[in-house]
Amino acid sequence: MELLSVGPQVLTFYPPYDDRQRRMVTLLNPTDRRVLFKLLLQVTSNAWLNYTVNPNTGRIAPYSSSEIIISLKSFDFNTDERYNHHFVIKSMFEPQDHKNGQTILAIFRDVSRRDISSNTLLVRLEAQPFPLDCHGLDSLCDFSKSSVNTELQLRQLYENCANRLEEAPAKQNTPSGSRHLSKIVIIGSLTLVVLTAFVQRRLMFETFMDTQYADIHFQ
Repeated sequence: MELLSVGPQVLTFYPPYDDRQRRMVTLLNPTDRRVLFKLLLQVTSNAWLNYTVNPNTGRIAPYSSSEIIISLKSFDFNTDERYNHHFVIKSMFEPQDHKNGQTILAIFRDVSRRDISSNTLLVRLEAQPFPLDCHGLDSLCDFSKSSVNTELQLRQLYENCANRLEEAPAKQNTPSGSRHLSKIVIIGSLTLVVLTAFVQRRLMFETFMDTQYADIHFQ
C-alpha cells in the first residue's frame, strides 16, 4: 500500500547536459496521520553523484504536502548508453514511541520493513533537445495540460482531505476551538495548492527557457 501520492511519476530531462537542471516533485499525504519519508536513488554506477535532492528526508502532516527539488548536475551524456535511473520514495507512519531527537533515518532503521511503503519515481534522460518547431509547441501544450491535470488532481485530493478533516470534529463533538483549528488547516492546505500551482508553472517556464537555449545552442 502506498501512503503518499507522488506527482509527477516521471522526471524528464533534456539536453544540453552542460548545466544544472531542476525538477519539482510533490508528495501528498492523504491520511489522517503524520508520515515520514526518505528518498533513495537507484542506479548501477556512480551516477548518484550527478543528482542532489532537497530535502531527502522529512515529515508530512495529515492532509498536507511537501515539495522536493531534484537537481541534475552537468555531466557527459552518452547517446549510446542506456540510462536506468529511478528514485525510490520510502514512507511510513511516524511512530508515537520514537525517541526524542531521533533522526528520520534512525527511525526508518528501527522499524520493520513491513511498516514501510514505497513509491517509484522514474527518471528519463532524453537524447534530443526539447523541440521548438510546430510539433515542439504541441508538445509544450501537452506538457502544460499535464501540469494542469496534475494540479487539478491534487486540488481534488485536497478537497477530499479537507472534507474528511472538517467532518471528523463534527462526529466527535469536539470543542469549537478544535473546529477553528481545523478550518485554519483547511485554509492552509488550499493556499498550499495555489502555491504549488505557481511553483509548477514557474518551473515549467524555466524548462521552456532552458530548452529554447538548447535549441539555439545546437543549431
